[in-house]
Amino acid sequence: MSTSDAGYTLIEVLVALVVSALLMGFAYRGLALGTRGLRVSDVEASMLDVAMGELAKAGVEGPLVEGEHTGKTGNIDWTLFVTPYQAPSGSAADAFGKVRAYWVEIETRAQGRPARRLTTLKLDGRADEP
Repeated sequence: MSTSDAGYTLIEVLVALVVSALLMGFAYRGLALGTRGLRVSDVEASMLDVAMGELAKAGVEGPLVEGEHTGKTGNIDWTLFVTPYQAPSGSAADAFGKVRAYWVEIETRAQGRPARRLTTLKLDGRADEP
């Protein structure tokens, strides 16, 4: 082969192909992880939306009833727990005996995701009997 021959050798072409294949593999892996992260965050956001919506409806669309209430919104299962609030004796809350308060906690579950819980304290507008 003379020095005037221009071009790439077979080894140079193979090295370039291996390097480009590795770079494409890393790029694919990064995109796959990013896509998975988006799906997970969408499910988490949906679980939070359902939890906040159900907490907002509790005591508004109907009276607060002690106990456990379950339901399903889309592909998200939820359980609402309503328990009475017990104010510490001798506290300022004793002055408001006509209003009842409840702890309202919701647990949301979606397939493949850990359960999430939100808790709030809600007042019941119904007055106790004198």
